[in-house]
Amino acid sequence: MLHPYLVFTLLFVLAFSPALDAQSEMEATIIRLDSLFWQAYNDCDTETMASMLDPDLEFYHDKGGLTMGREALIASMRNGLCATGVNTLERRAVQGSVAVFPIRDYGAYEQGTHTFHLKKDGAFTGEVEQAYFSHLWQAKPEGYVMTRVFSYDHHMINAEAASAVALDADQLHLYTGTYLMPDEGVITVTLEEGRLQLSNNGKTFVLTPVSEREFVTPDRPLSFVFSSASGRGPFILSVTDRGQVVAEARQSE
Repeated sequence: MLHPYLVFTLLFVLAFSPALDAQSEMEATIIRLDSLFWQAYNDCDTETMASMLDPDLEFYHDKGGLTMGREALIASMRNGLCATGVNTLERRAVQGSVAVFPIRDYGAYEQGTHTFHLKKDGAFTGEVEQAYFSHLWQAKPEGYVMTRVFSYDHHMINAEAASAVALDADQLHLYTGTYLMPDEGVITVTLEEGRLQLSNNGKTFVLTPVSEREFVTPDRPLSFVFSSASGRGPFILSVTDRGQVVAEARQSE
């Protein structure tokens, strides 16, 4: 005869087993969908990406700010990272960092850490940037879709692997200051913790040197070139997008 305590324990486990099974199935589904979404991101498959996003999506990026709506996010991908049809970044989830939590009568919350790997001429240069992410998934009749996406605390890791050169603080300091654009726009370049940061229109980019005068950022398919006849300034800052100059600014003396 079973002890009453064992009978109670068995009944308790049996009662909650369906709920635990459902939660495990939900977690597996979210992990699978997340993998499919980011594979589409890496492949520039924007149609698949769009199918997994809610029309009223809100995307929060600590460097890029708020993007409202699925169409705006997909347009930014098509006109930016995927303009040539080949993504210059590859996103990877950090193994063991992803966790999924159910939200009653709504869906699920997912969180984790991911890295973005810069590709140049078809080859990886190394782990460029790491950040945390949070996704809010809503369960709908047609399946789960992301309604809120957060990507934050972007910071460089293993930057030496991404850089062709290492520049000292004195050289980097030459590029700091205020740069004036012909349309009266302003670009500010500062030196923070040994790295150049460029700010314009409320957005900030961390720059990684690939030569003494050229820098790139993992956030966008852009390069930033500082040129000066004397080599000591004032500098002309040229912003290029896949080899085409899209903006120029002159360093204030």
